[in-house]
Amino acid sequence: MMDVSIILVNWNTRDLLKECISSIFAQTKSNFEIFVVDNASDDESAQMVRNYFPTVKLIENSQNLGFAAATNQAINVCQGKYIFLLNPDTKILDHAIDKLIAILNQNDQVGLVACKLLNRDFSVQTNVGKFYSFWNTLFTNPVISKFSNPIKLISNKQISSSNHVSDQEIDWARSSALMIRKRAMDQAGYFDEQFYIYGEELDLCWRLKHFGWKLLFHPNAEILHYGKASSNQRKAEMFIQNNKSFYIFLKKNYPLYSYYLFRTRNIFYMFLKILGFSLLFNFKHNKDREPGLKLCFVALKWHFSKNSLIKVQS
Repeated sequence: MMDVSIILVNWNTRDLLKECISSIFAQTKSNFEIFVVDNASDDESAQMVRNYFPTVKLIENSQNLGFAAATNQAINVCQGKYIFLLNPDTKILDHAIDKLIAILNQNDQVGLVACKLLNRDFSVQTNVGKFYSFWNTLFTNPVISKFSNPIKLISNKQISSSNHVSDQEIDWARSSALMIRKRAMDQAGYFDEQFYIYGEELDLCWRLKHFGWKLLFHPNAEILHYGKASSNQRKAEMFIQNNKSFYIFLKKNYPLYSYYLFRTRNIFYMFLKILGFSLLFNFKHNKDREPGLKLCFVALKWHFSKNSLIKVQS
């Protein structure tokens, strides 16, 4: 059996994808296969893969299916004992994949292990966390946390609970670089394709926990993550999608009142953000604030449209 099946879902990130695949080959000693699922890119990503990496298994979609559905395409045909989900805007450092495989080999109770993600300047990205609770998201919201020092202290405590320094058990991790035991996914189910993008890994982690699997963060495996290479090409759409995906997660896994409570809180914060952005933009004439203001207006308009009504299949 193959040690690991590495899955990269790509949309218009040709040059970063090339660098990512090259780093996999340079930094991985384990027995692996690579799947690239291309979601109808128009930047010749698929042709690049064929030209430079003929052993990579390429799945070309005629339309953008989103992350969850595209990932499932590869999972359905992969041969690895483990599945490694990897964004194409990443670079493997110091045999990170081998280190994650070693963690899963050492503990049969671990169903998922996340690595440390680094920004371009090698500062640490926050990529793991606790499951949602209303009070935590209330106090850690940047709008609220600016109003008083006590709330700032609560916010900092929440962030430091995932300190990215030591091995620790976690609730969930982002799918930018995530290794999962195939047997655990077979039990808990693959990605829910109701999530177009965002939230699908949160939902999967929820199900893995339900089936008793441990989820770990391992800081000694480090991967450079440039971040949002695809989503930045459609900022407004992805901003709305982020809200939509989390609403799906809440409606699917929490009591219904949690969804309505969080949605109301979200709309309230958007009003506050628009007020804050407007004041800063008017008084300081800071054009850097204008894109953020437009995003809030777009998201708020979506919240009061029929398209925001979330229907969830159990």
